[in-house]
Amino acid sequence: FMPLAMPKVALITGQGVDATEAGAAWHVLDQRVGLTPTLLDVAQLGGAELVSYNVIVFGNGTYENTVNDATIATLKRWIRSGGTLVLSGKAMPWAVKKELAALEFSHTDAAAVPAGKEATQPVAAPDRQPYGNAADREALKLVAGAIFAVSIDPTHPLGYGFERGQLALCRTHTRILK
Repeated sequence: FMPLAMPKVALITGQGVDATEAGAAWHVLDQRVGLTPTLLDVAQLGGAELVSYNVIVFGNGTYENTVNDATIATLKRWIRSGGTLVLSGKAMPWAVKKELAALEFSHTDAAAVPAGKEATQPVAAPDRQPYGNAADREALKLVAGAIFAVSIDPTHPLGYGFERGQLALCRTHTRILK
């Protein structure tokens, strides 16, 4: 087995970042996972020493006007050097547009496809469903803002490093990735 490095996490905060999601991520990382992240203001991202971190979390937010091209170039170099970028919400299509991440969105998530990009697969005709069941089907898509406790096996190689058998899993959207 190869030893894993302890994550050094930077959580992006500040102008354009969804404060509720940033706060929830901070709480989960600090209190539930035991990793205290560095809160890095998006305005300071360009001057930050990114080598100090091996994980940067961009939560739901609008980064288009707050992260300039020079910072994007720095982030690309950091990723190529082995950095891990964690994206959530509107940060996902933004990162695809800026070529920070290669994600493919499902055709059911048209809102996530960046402007100027087409869905990669044709949209199949949906299965016909009774109108009377529409409310129930839509309700399944509305589970947002929930934190689930999931069980993990710390003796399994994928659970290595976790001391507790539980992990917090946040669900805040209905994005579907391929």
